[in-house]
Amino acid sequence: MNRITLFTKHRTTKFKYYTKRRTNVIIYSPGGFSFGFEMYRRVLAVIVILAMISPPLFPSGQGQETDLVLRVAMQDDMKGLNPITNGDVWSNNVLRWIYDYPILIDYDTNEIIPYIAIGTANLTGKAESWNDCAIGNFGYSPQSTWANASKQEAIVFYDFENVTWHDGTPMTIRDVMFSLHLSAQVPEWSNPFNCLMDSYLAGVDWNTYIAWDPDTLHVTIVWEDGNKAALKFVLQTPYSNFFRNTISPMLLPYHIWGNTVSGQNVDGAKIWCDPGYNATSTDSWQVAAVYSYENDPPIGSGLFKFEYWETGQMGRIETYREHFYGPDYSYRSYIEANFPDRVVKQPTIDAITFNIYHTAEQAVWALKSGDIDYIAWAIPPTFFQELANEPNITLWSAPENGFFYLAYNMGRGSFGYNETGYDVGKPLRRAMSHCIDKNKIVQRLLMNLGLAGHGPISSISSWYNSSIPTYPFDPDAAKQILADAGYKVNNSGTLLSGDAARAAAGPDNWWVNPNGSKIGSAADGVIEILTPNGLYDPIRYQSSLFFAEQMRDIGINAETVAMDFGSIVNRMEQRDFDMLILGWSFGFLSEPSDYFYSLFHSSNIDIGRNYPGYRNESFDALIDLARETDDDEIRKKCIFEAQAAIAYDLPYDVLYFRSNIYAATTGKMFGWVSQEGTILNRDTIVNLRGPYLYSLNARFVEPPSAVLSNSTNKLAVIVSGEGLPMANARFTMNASIGKLSAEAGITNDNGKFSTNFTAPYVPPTAENILNGSMAFIIVSSATCDDPDYSPSPPRFIPVIVYPEGAKFISLNILADPDTISPDIAADGTAGFTYVTVGATDQDGIQLAGSSVTLSAVPGANPVNLTIEPHTAVTDSNGKAQFTVTAGDLPNNDSSVAEYVLKATAVHPDDANITGENSIVLMVVDANQTAPTDTAANSGLNEWVLPLTLVLIVLIALFVLIKRKRA
Repeated sequence: MNRITLFTKHRTTKFKYYTKRRTNVIIYSPGGFSFGFEMYRRVLAVIVILAMISPPLFPSGQGQETDLVLRVAMQDDMKGLNPITNGDVWSNNVLRWIYDYPILIDYDTNEIIPYIAIGTANLTGKAESWNDCAIGNFGYSPQSTWANASKQEAIVFYDFENVTWHDGTPMTIRDVMFSLHLSAQVPEWSNPFNCLMDSYLAGVDWNTYIAWDPDTLHVTIVWEDGNKAALKFVLQTPYSNFFRNTISPMLLPYHIWGNTVSGQNVDGAKIWCDPGYNATSTDSWQVAAVYSYENDPPIGSGLFKFEYWETGQMGRIETYREHFYGPDYSYRSYIEANFPDRVVKQPTIDAITFNIYHTAEQAVWALKSGDIDYIAWAIPPTFFQELANEPNITLWSAPENGFFYLAYNMGRGSFGYNETGYDVGKPLRRAMSHCIDKNKIVQRLLMNLGLAGHGPISSISSWYNSSIPTYPFDPDAAKQILADAGYKVNNSGTLLSGDAARAAAGPDNWWVNPNGSKIGSAADGVIEILTPNGLYDPIRYQSSLFFAEQMRDIGINAETVAMDFGSIVNRMEQRDFDMLILGWSFGFLSEPSDYFYSLFHSSNIDIGRNYPGYRNESFDALIDLARETDDDEIRKKCIFEAQAAIAYDLPYDVLYFRSNIYAATTGKMFGWVSQEGTILNRDTIVNLRGPYLYSLNARFVEPPSAVLSNSTNKLAVIVSGEGLPMANARFTMNASIGKLSAEAGITNDNGKFSTNFTAPYVPPTAENILNGSMAFIIVSSATCDDPDYSPSPPRFIPVIVYPEGAKFISLNILADPDTISPDIAADGTAGFTYVTVGATDQDGIQLAGSSVTLSAVPGANPVNLTIEPHTAVTDSNGKAQFTVTAGDLPNNDSSVAEYVLKATAVHPDDANITGENSIVLMVVDANQTAPTDTAANSGLNEWVLPLTLVLIVLIALFVLIKRKRA
């Protein structure tokens, strides 16, 4: 039964407000007859027909459909349009939507979803017809069907029905074969494809190898019928992630990349499976040629096609409406039946634009001003409080699948291997590790939204080995390591050793290598620590300053060299650095065996991503075994031992694992999905849509601004819809540090849910006593069963946790009511609310005599509130009272505007002790019609047609009613 919403107006002595009740669509006329669904349908049909034949009912420029465009802020420019040579994060932000892959992976189940690759012959082991394809199943053929019992075989079926490149050319199995050929030749891409090459060729640059056999890459077409085909893969060495990585190369169009337009010598260049292929022949495909190919415009097969890019300014990609993955997709019913949370559809949005904002300040301002919808990098913690309660902006917390690290160039003798290959730099690396205060980085710079790094796997991961070596911040231990290893201190030209060196080491008395040579490669032996500049990433930049300062304090001559992101990446790729600070982000399916291989395996030193140049045969053997075995226990044991080797040898010193905070608008777009360490992922792109009919809103009730270490404090959350409490709403919440007694719940009849927050222990250091330690408490989701309501955007509140011995003010704010409804009553009376600010000290004692200021924070909504008084003094109960009065909102459409009220307080006995807190106040814009201005009749004609239409509808309704009575 269809439903409509009825509004019933209620009145109290102080406030006017609206409530809603939902009913089935049975409306009773004054005459008493029942107007059921069929009559409703007939009237609706009349309205639709009249709308179709009537002229537009809006003045020019209104009521017209416009594109729904997602506007993304990027911090840096694309480096180019060629995906082979431009693998940086900013180029990938654009190119990832243009290019596609043969499979999809379900984030929740980790299972492969039919896409272009539909399934395998894992049941029959043959490819005689499409009936041999086990749709949705991806596995090896029965071993009895393998040509060699030691070499695994898989037959993968592909369906290219309606799969086209952006230029309209149909995709074929040739494109898949070519994409495999190309990926196996690009060093940064080749690792998943080594399993298909003869063992003696694994890791070899194809362009330098002369004697090629046609079957070097062991993949063959074994069946083809129209737009369907099957490939047989024969693994030369086992690979545990074969079905997720190897069969899914980035798809590139052969008709472009295999022709002269991409730099090839001939059109239709041969690949490994073609008769007469020879890597050195002029008619064979050459990978070197495409490194200089600009690829403008890029032609892919993804959800979006390229429109334009203006260097340094902005670019645009448009939804590719001819994309096969939509309502007519052949395997839609299978997918939606087997993956209940997935709907096969194309994006609702029409395009994505990318705008360049080089600093977080610029991007945050653009988001607040409504110029963009999403910031495509993690928001620095300094902006959290500013944005946490900003109307129509939401913050999401998403643990990043990656880490930030300090890397050493082990190819330079001071930091790694000497001319004989012996690792002489290990004592220096270990000493420097004791100079990094990782807890300070996490607590002060990340505001506890992250974890200190102890090796390249997070301590909360099931892959983490808790027995690996760790290096606590201990400058004295660093000096001792250097002295014991024979390093010397240059004291005004005299080289000191042992205890004398340790005692003298400090600024200007610099450590030198045991042979007396200076450590760093820069002038005067300075060690350069390359790092992104402070505007690009203030956390990495500030971390490098902390680190360099501490090293100088113990006598290691180091300095930070801040660079733009592109320059530091170029220096890294050229192996031209002493030390550098960067980060890696991995796909959500990445297993440690894969990225350990890429980052640390010795086969990737010269042409891969092993930029430190780390060499360890035992590590290589462990990772090779981990990648080959199907035994989870063996793989886990290998990963445990491999990460211990990395922690012991320290080619990388992992600094921290970050929980990213992303900011996006929720006033214009809904459907953001947090996964893969981001909210800009495929599920988000498909689910994004315009506003719902109604919206949910979750907010905290009187949260404290500061609490004491180890204390337990009550917290309450209210979920409302259109300004009214929403019963039976489901929500989840969490805390960045500390514990909540309940992290999920259902609201009561008043839309409220209560829980307790137990603060963590904070040690009473001088810095903690002064600044405390920040905790963020987050309502991550709130939903209800009504599909007309959007999910509530996440809500953050910051709470400072102080240790014993600290003095502080804790503020809480209560607005009664917390919604002004309406802004202006029909009689012209302005709506208002009372706001009470309570102040307590560190002992929970109410603070009398504290000066409190209440103000409205400028945001997306122009401040339209009057606050009286502006400043008040707390009474004997620690309370300060304010009256907040609404101004007349301009829309007159029952919309809800949000405002942030911020309270600041000063301690009555010590002006250096202050507190701050804020809440969201909602104001409902009364639905009122302005009086007609008889002198201004120019707009009268605009209402003639709408009124005529209404009159026609009423007449039609009357006729239908008369017929019903008859």
